[in-house]
Amino acid sequence: MDIYGLSDLNKIGYGYEKELEEEHYSASAPEAIWLNGMATNSRTSGSILQYPKRATAANPITYINKNTPPFLIMVGDKDRRVSPNQSELMHEALRKAGVQSKLYIIKGADHGGVEWVQDEISNIIFKFLDENLKR
Repeated sequence: MDIYGLSDLNKIGYGYEKELEEEHYSASAPEAIWLNGMATNSRTSGSILQYPKRATAANPITYINKNTPPFLIMVGDKDRRVSPNQSELMHEALRKAGVQSKLYIIKGADHGGVEWVQDEISNIIFKFLDENLKR
C-alpha cells in the first residue's frame, strides 16, 4: 500500500507550481536530507537532483517488475508535501509492468489530516487487504 508516498525522487517537484517545485529541489528539503545528509555537510549534501544515481537507487519505481505484488495507491489532490504526480508515476509504472494497481486521488485531501480517517478510506483499504491477503 502506498499512501501519499514517493515513487521517483528525480521527479519530486513535478506537478507543482514553480515556487513549490523549487522548494523540493533545495538541499534542505526533507527528501534531499534523507538521501544526501544534512545541508551543512558539503561533501555529501545537495539537492535531490545533484546525485541522480542515488535518487534512482532510492526510488521504489526502480524496483518494479512482473513479480511485484498488487498495489493500492492513495494520495490527496491538495497534497503539498508529495505531489499526486508521484502516485500517478507509480501507478503507470506498475501497470506497464503488468502489475495490478488501483489508484485513488482523494478530493480535498492534503498530506495527512481528517480526510484520511474517514470510513470511506478505511473501507477501500480493508477491501484491498481482504482481496489480496485472504486467498
